Amino acid sequence: MPVKGNQERLRFAIADRCRDLPLTSATHISTENIGHGRSERRTLVVLPVTMDDDISWPQAQQMGNILRVRIKRRTGQILSQERVCFITSLTPTQASPADLLQIGRGHWTIENKVHYVRDVTFREDASRVRKGSLPQVFAAFRNLVLTVLRRARVTNIATALVRNAANPLRPIAYLLL
Repeated sequence: MPVKGNQERLRFAIADRCRDLPLTSATHISTENIGHGRSERRTLVVLPVTMDDDISWPQAQQMGNILRVRIKRRTGQILSQERVCFITSLTPTQASPADLLQIGRGHWTIENKVHYVRDVTFREDASRVRKGSLPQVFAAFRNLVLTVLRRARVTNIATALVRNAANPLRPIAYLLL
């Protein structure tokens, strides 16, 4: 779980512990991906939570941070640098540094496939439906639409919505799959 700005004390405690940690294969891993004219290097540092730590989080087993640096390949210019602190209930035997890095990357799959579609394509944040149970009803219908389109192996939700609006019988075909 990423530790965000609203958990400032926890974030500083994790950053402080990770700052001077010697880098060994048991405590860190680095990966690099290249694409879109840039390279992205991720370095994860992780350590077990001990009784001496100022971490008052239930079932916390490990903590650490991920440093992401994006570099423009042609010029070597640093495009962005971001450090994210995290905490997990997974023990070191349940999740190695490589596993934790993969879990962190998996979070963005959810963000891109669900939250982005809901925010941008369905414009959920701009919805003026706010009273009673209607917000939940509308969210349930959006989830239903997403589920039906994903089961039909649609990759571009926005395009599918436009195509289905032009041909109202097409959604019935999705339901019969």
